Amino acid sequence: MNNVLRKFKTRCRWASVKEYALHDLRRSCITNWASHLPIHVTKELAGHADIRTTEKYYLAVRDEDIARAQQVQAELIGELTRPDLTDAKVTQTVHRRYFPGRRGCRPKREVPD
Repeated sequence: MNNVLRKFKTRCRWASVKEYALHDLRRSCITNWASHLPIHVTKELAGHADIRTTEKYYLAVRDEDIARAQQVQAELIGELTRPDLTDAKVTQTVHRRYFPGRRGCRPKREVPD
């Protein structure tokens, strides 16, 4: 282990970067897995017993992740302007359905014109 650590520190000096811990390589690897694999697969590959460990210590939100999320959001909002995407079952404009015999359910009253 000492030889690996010594070689790692030597490589960091040669590359003119500040020294990192070997554990930073593990964190980077797990974060890279998480950007391409489902979280439960990443947890197994990392060898964690609890998925919360993977989420808390090894996942990082990168600038490109935020940019992608903003792009997806813009696409979804752009689609919402189309009138055919409104589902009558989940909007306030739909009339309540009447289920005879169900407690608390009354028939819709007719509103005079």
